[in-house]
Amino acid sequence: MAVIQIPLVSNTMQKEILVKFGFCHCGCGEKTSICRKTSTRRGVVKGLPNNFIASHGMRGKPNNASRNAGVAHPKWKGGKIISQGYVWLRAPKHPYANGWGYVKRARIVLEKVGIFIPKGSMPHHIDNNKMNDCLKNLQVVTQSEHSKLTVKNMDLINPNWRKK
Repeated sequence: MAVIQIPLVSNTMQKEILVKFGFCHCGCGEKTSICRKTSTRRGVVKGLPNNFIASHGMRGKPNNASRNAGVAHPKWKGGKIISQGYVWLRAPKHPYANGWGYVKRARIVLEKVGIFIPKGSMPHHIDNNKMNDCLKNLQVVTQSEHSKLTVKNMDLINPNWRKK
């Protein structure tokens, strides 16, 4: 393989460096594999060496630089979302966090004032407004009590909701 030097501008150093043809452009000095198909997005041509070894293209960049995650994302709303009628707050290390790292705000409000919610229990909104997380509107109930309260409230709102 012929050694051809190609000028490359490094994003991290912002100065021109020389990279040998067929070697990784991150500067590690390792040989790259031959590209199997052309990709204009990645700037590679079938039959020629790749520019980078897999995962070396992100070297020297902060984590998640290619996709603005969390606070860096333009649509970031401070870690607060509304889903299923509840307000969810971002708390990825919380033991009751869902798969995306969010916890219902009612649970966090009760825990901040020292009200422990045992396993099998949940916060109940007294006025049935899931967005109202005031302490006066929250009570800790078991799942069975919560089901009974919900059915009782549904009977008050619409007596014909259980048609047989």
